[in-house]
Amino acid sequence: MQLSEKNSLRDLIRASLVTAFSLAWVSLFWVQPARGWPWLSTVITSIDRGMADLTGLDILARWVVTGYVFVLVPIACLRLAGISFRQMALGWPHRDGWRLAGAGLGLAVPVLVILGMDSSMQQFYGPMLGPGALQVVCADALVIVIEHAWSMGVTLALAVPPPGVEGPAIVAPRPGWLAFLGLGRRPGQSGIAAWLGLRPDIWPAVIGQAVVFTVVHLGKETVEILAAFPGALGLAILTLRSRSIWPGVVVHLATGAILLAVVYLGR
Repeated sequence: MQLSEKNSLRDLIRASLVTAFSLAWVSLFWVQPARGWPWLSTVITSIDRGMADLTGLDILARWVVTGYVFVLVPIACLRLAGISFRQMALGWPHRDGWRLAGAGLGLAVPVLVILGMDSSMQQFYGPMLGPGALQVVCADALVIVIEHAWSMGVTLALAVPPPGVEGPAIVAPRPGWLAFLGLGRRPGQSGIAAWLGLRPDIWPAVIGQAVVFTVVHLGKETVEILAAFPGALGLAILTLRSRSIWPGVVVHLATGAILLAVVYLGR
């Protein structure tokens, strides 16, 4: 087996193991259908009951607090193990990240309008926009932040081969009319990763975290679940290019706001 093949296999195994752990962990508190799985329902019920007894919070607040506890504890453990916040993509982003975030948000708007006008999305989100809507929207926004810290931060950062999230971006200058976004192939380069300004060995990690991100959306409408996977791929690429989760967080919050606005106006 050639060295490149060994590296590819190692990258795939690494991403698979991280993805499997991440999926098992989020099933304890974020995956809605897991509440009906016989082998997990008891654990999930015990966690929720314990959180209720400990905090006295309502179900919406418990959803937020549980997510933060179950994400911040692993982050703290990784930090104690010597992994920096920058290595977990929690640092300040590279400037290209904000440019790509703006471009990605612009591309997402037509899709969001189509999704927001879908009848199933109207039925799912419409009732949430009545009395108490502000509380629901704020809770969802808080969860989006910590969701990125887990899927684009912890999961992606651990799954990407060394040198990790800090090293995957290929720095401009690049040729072509999208060079200001850091997109385009330089002479001698080939492949979509090179065009995106990324290393070619990041794909197992990107796909693995996209699976985690999509599974977290189970329990929502089918069209949103289907949109979650390509959306996660784009957000992971944005995270790797910017070396930070924060441009992706801004994009996710903005897309959520646009989607809810379309649902509200289309009622």
